[in-house]
Amino acid sequence: MEIMKYLLSRGLAPEIVEYLTSEEANKSEFIPFSVNREDYAIHHFLDGSHRPGYGVKKTNDQLKTFETDYVAVALVEGDDVICINVQDGSVHLWLIQSGDGEMIKVADSFSDFLSISIEKLAM
Repeated sequence: MEIMKYLLSRGLAPEIVEYLTSEEANKSEFIPFSVNREDYAIHHFLDGSHRPGYGVKKTNDQLKTFETDYVAVALVEGDDVICINVQDGSVHLWLIQSGDGEMIKVADSFSDFLSISIEKLAM
């Protein structure tokens, strides 16, 4: 799979790549989470398409994340982005549209991020 190769080549951990390419991730929409008392929601995880805002490679190319330690993996309502730091696995909200381009740490790991989001969804 092209998307798997791309994500692994960018340095994401295999277990994260496995989730991002799973059927569960492809069905996941509107996953809520909070940062600094502000509520956000993932609109969708990026996929293998070639469309900006949907395709993982196309979106990362447009955002020039290859110049950083971050990989964009999901689009947030309002056209912000969830990124993973490939050095330490932490998850960040990149406020591209609703902020001034700052990155805010959301969780120490992708599994922590999913747990936080699932808890929020259950509320």
